[in-house]
Amino acid sequence: AQAYFRRALPLYRATRDLSGESATLTGIGGSLRALGQPREAIGCYEQAQALARRSGSREMEASALVENARACLDLRLPRRALPLCRQAAAQY
Repeated sequence: AQAYFRRALPLYRATRDLSGESATLTGIGGSLRALGQPREAIGCYEQAQALARRSGSREMEASALVENARACLDLRLPRRALPLCRQAAAQY
């Protein structure tokens, strides 16, 4: 899955598709978490959140925030995860 997402990412960037880029980065983050690399996933989720915000997609922004919080919980960082969950809830 990660190879697919990594091939798609430059295409979304080339077409300036912020939503597609955000979704792809969230997917890369998910694959990194599945591979036991939550620290690396957090960087993807942070980028995805910023792009979702720029594109105006509150749902995608909330998704990136929740996934970021899950990666923080993987690292046993609940104090970092809780504000992310609150931010995600505020999107709805």
